[in-house]
Amino acid sequence: MDLPGTLEKRDGEYYLGGCKLEELTREYGTPLLVMDEETIRRNARYYLDNLKQYYPQSNVYYASKAFLNMGICRIMEEEGMGLDVVSGGELYTALSAGFPADRIIMHGNNKSRRDIIQAIRSGIRAIVVDNDDELDRIEKIGKAMGSIIPVMLRVVPALEAVTHPHLQTGMGSKFGFKMHQGQARKAMRKLSRSEVMKPVGLHCHLGSQITDADIYLEAAEEVLLLAAEFKQLWDEGFALNLGGGFAVAHNEEEESFGFDSFLPEISQKVISLSRELNLPLPTLEFEPGRSIMATAGVTLYTLGARKEVDGLGTFVPVDGGMSDNIRPALYEAKYNAFVVNKEAEKRALETVTIAGRLCESGDNLINEIELPRIKAGDLLAVTCTGAYTYPMASNYNGLPRPAVVLVGNGQASTLIKGESYEDILQRNEIPAHLQKDEDQYLAL
Repeated sequence: MDLPGTLEKRDGEYYLGGCKLEELTREYGTPLLVMDEETIRRNARYYLDNLKQYYPQSNVYYASKAFLNMGICRIMEEEGMGLDVVSGGELYTALSAGFPADRIIMHGNNKSRRDIIQAIRSGIRAIVVDNDDELDRIEKIGKAMGSIIPVMLRVVPALEAVTHPHLQTGMGSKFGFKMHQGQARKAMRKLSRSEVMKPVGLHCHLGSQITDADIYLEAAEEVLLLAAEFKQLWDEGFALNLGGGFAVAHNEEEESFGFDSFLPEISQKVISLSRELNLPLPTLEFEPGRSIMATAGVTLYTLGARKEVDGLGTFVPVDGGMSDNIRPALYEAKYNAFVVNKEAEKRALETVTIAGRLCESGDNLINEIELPRIKAGDLLAVTCTGAYTYPMASNYNGLPRPAVVLVGNGQASTLIKGESYEDILQRNEIPAHLQKDEDQYLAL
């Protein structure tokens, strides 16, 4: 199981980034997502430093959909990362934080006209083209704007990663130009005739929570073979972007991706095959997201009333659930947890299900976990929640989204303010024909 590097226990009290977890909940309330800055920076440096060691001509783009806000953009910029965005909203966030546009690439399987224009005007490094219609749309927009637009094609090798079906982005997914169906070659031919699109590389992404390194080696070979068929496009060099998806161990049962042993293999594979195919040595690129952010996050909850259910065991709800972490309900994600408050350690162990408070039968955060006997008011810390939790949070059941705080060197700083009920209603409007006298609907 992967944990934040600064998580420690002193005299029975838990600390993260030098901050006592119980004190954070007194200041910010619960649920609360706590992000360890040192772990984020350490994980980013891990990719940058190790990749450069084996393959100097390389780039690493943070897959910002894992968790994005302006503070995280600043951290990634300082660490030398690029940024991968998938919408105009993510691009706007990055640019608002002052992130350099020439270190941003834009994905997305259905980019709007507005997204494309925004990307062109901001001068990002490349638009990753997902489909044939998008090629035509970019061509028209580029001609109208008088712009030369750097693009990469998202191609899909004839491979399927072993992972949850909702995490697969290969042959059977909605993404990219399928190589086995001839879509990729057709797109490359169209790109070679373009008057405004400048090809700068090829991109593929196989899925998420992948542990098998061999599938990346196979993907690299298929994509380089395609690149070799269109050597005339690469006079100025090109990028081979193999995406991300490197697995993180959220609990004791899961396995992390072995990036250390993978790097020399993929580097040698790309170098030797490029020479064999008489290709210019490509810039090797990756897009880790989860494996940078997941381990940095711990979500704190206050436990509620216990409930014994015949044949199903003991349920103990927290004051959040699928509104702040939909992953268990969405694709059966499994987490680990520990009780934060010191006195809980003295209690006997028991097996319980940690339920959410949402009005959905599928809103269980952790099924059958062994913990010291817990009761209402105890604090629970769920680990490895830094990725794909807050970005997918909602106000379902009228619940405010939680605060997110960044901790380091004993200091806590707000990344995202927690919402209030007033925030939830901020964009609500009552049509004129439904309005009543103000004193009849004032909030209690």
